[in-house]
Amino acid sequence: MGAALNVPSALQLIVGMYPDPTEQSKAVGIFVSVAGIGNVFIYRTVLGLFISAIFVTFATWPWVFYFIAIAAIITGFLGLLLIPKVPLPEEHRGNRVKWLDLPGVSVLTVAVILFVFAVTSGSIDGWGSATVIANLVISIVLTIAFFIWEAYIPEEVAALPPKVWRYENFGTVSIQKKCAT
Repeated sequence: MGAALNVPSALQLIVGMYPDPTEQSKAVGIFVSVAGIGNVFIYRTVLGLFISAIFVTFATWPWVFYFIAIAAIITGFLGLLLIPKVPLPEEHRGNRVKWLDLPGVSVLTVAVILFVFAVTSGSIDGWGSATVIANLVISIVLTIAFFIWEAYIPEEVAALPPKVWRYENFGTVSIQKKCAT
């Protein structure tokens, strides 16, 4: 679930780094292909089960979390080294916080947390309970509020600009990504 939340920001990064439509379509295609290959070969096959079994056989359970932290730190440093610097627009040079879409990302994060909580507690509390229904309704309302918010703020600041939905190959990329998962 956490990885899925990173897809819009990754696509926005790709769109910002490759403004030329030809290069952009190649970059998005590579992104989707690598994500699909990684999903198929690591998480959905026997190879992933073998790697996981070997890992937990020779390490204690806390090392699963240590491994994830170490991998995240290494990935972060590699990202700092390998991702090219994109210059900030002139109006955002002085204040980087204004360049972030903190309200939009916060609203969507709360919506996803409430949705996951409602779905996971539905089998315990009952799907008709007030806790489940209220959390589902609030998460849907917050998700709609997120998309409305994204439509009204400047595209260069938006976490998920509305122009993403109008890309020529967006439907194909979405279907490819869903089929790969």
